Order: sequence, then C-alpha cells, then structure tokens
Amino acid sequence: MKRLEKRQKAQALIELSSRVAKEDVDLSGLEAMSNEEAVEKLLELRGVGRWTADYALLRGMGRFMIFPAGDVGARNKLQDVLHISKSLDDEVVRRRMWRWDSYAGLIYVHLLLSGLAEEGLL
Repeated sequence: MKRLEKRQKAQALIELSSRVAKEDVDLSGLEAMSNEEAVEKLLELRGVGRWTADYALLRGMGRFMIFPAGDVGARNKLQDVLHISKSLDDEVVRRRMWRWDSYAGLIYVHLLLSGLAEEGLL
C-alpha cells in the first residue's frame, strides 16, 4: 500500500475515533443497526469511506462477519489463497465471502497477519 493511502486511512480512523470520543457518533445506535445500515451511517461522516466503515465495525464493534473488501492487500491475499487468477473487486470479494459469513472478519485478520509474517514484521 502506498504511503499516502496509509496516511489517508490512518487520518480517517483518527477522525472517526475523535468523533466517537466527542460523542458525535452514537455507538449504541450503530450497535442496533444492521451491518449495511451502520456502514451507511458511518459513510455520512467526513473522511470515512467504505474501508474505514468496515474496519471500524470489524475491529471497533466486534462484527466479525465483516471483511473490509476495500483493503487491496487483503483482497490480493484472498485472491492468492483461493487460487483465482483474475483480480477481485469489492463486490466479488463480498460475494466470495458469503459462505464464511460469520468468520469473514477473522479471515481478514488472518490474511493481514500472514502478510506481515511473510514480510518478517511479526
């Protein structure tokens, strides 16, 4: 991932965290929503894109069924694991992950960790 993309994702997560801390984001309201409703609500916030919304729900709210399909590195790792030659887009990833519904987010974390291990960062 390019340095600029990492910085933008980090800034979006910091912005979201700041808004949660200031109680500009109603976490209890998000908890009551479906995944898609919660994503749509988060997308209304400045600087929050689909990856940030998915990641916040996965990591911050424990919604382990969410695979942040917008993460290109994880998408590429998934493509390798599934032995798919054609590049995957967000929608294809979501369709592919349905069979592991409850565990999609855990698969995402595993792919991230395996990538870090391959790079010698773990």
